Amino acid sequence: MYEEEEVVFTIHTFPENMGTFLEIEAPTQEELLTWTRILFLEEFNLDKRDYGEIIRHKKSELLGRERRISFFSQIEKKSYRKQVGNQK
Repeated sequence: MYEEEEVVFTIHTFPENMGTFLEIEAPTQEELLTWTRILFLEEFNLDKRDYGEIIRHKKSELLGRERRISFFSQIEKKSYRKQVGNQK
């Protein structure tokens, strides 16, 4: 991840041979378009889906056991750290 003022650039490598994507997040549409011009990306077919939409689309194409269902639960890392030393 790289940040330039309020613009964030992230490279995502997706699973299952979906490819690698450069994500650009900007506070305004104008700023986003400016950065696509600076990086010479305006001539490419830009994908306007977000991370979740790309994953959902790929999963909808999968069949049978290839199609997996996942659940996510937010946890605090510190509550799962193994404590060493004060164990009885």
